[in-house]
Amino acid sequence: LLDLDSSGKRLLADATAPFMRVLDAHGGLSRQAVAATGKVLNTNEIEQLRALAQSLPARFPQYDEVGRETAADVEFGFRAGKLVLFQIRPYVRNRQARVMLRLLALDAPLRAMSDRQIDLTAALP
Repeated sequence: LLDLDSSGKRLLADATAPFMRVLDAHGGLSRQAVAATGKVLNTNEIEQLRALAQSLPARFPQYDEVGRETAADVEFGFRAGKLVLFQIRPYVRNRQARVMLRLLALDAPLRAMSDRQIDLTAALP
């Protein structure tokens, strides 16, 4: 749990998985053993997450089905120590929302490109 107003952080639960997912150089994800320290994120990565969380509401405002501001469901990873956003969309609390026509319509363009591979090294300096 990151405190956005300070450098405070608190571990809520230990991850016990011996592997983590990492971006594969050829596309997709692969599994990599977790470092012996048990830490997945370093200090710089934590600070990037804190900065994203602080700027997220202004940069990517999210609204529910009736136009009220709502929390964001954010999927991210790190590539060469740099934060990479995979997806940002309104946080959906209702399982029935998965079949809502409105949400399916929003995802349609993405489904049409689901087999497209993206070269993640192209964006690196």
